[in-house]
Amino acid sequence: VDVREAYRFAIANRNVLSYIPCYCGCLADGHTSNASCYLKDFSTPGNLVFDRMSLN
Repeated sequence: VDVREAYRFAIANRNVLSYIPCYCGCLADGHTSNASCYLKDFSTPGNLVFDRMSLN
């Protein structure tokens, strides 16, 4: 899967990903779900802040 495609999936399915626990060990970074691995903040409509965690 292309990294860009993974981020597109996260944007389109962030509500689903919010129910899936983080599996990469980044809970210490404040991630609360798999959605947190891709998106830092999506509380403001139209203003997504990406997390770079999933790029590594």
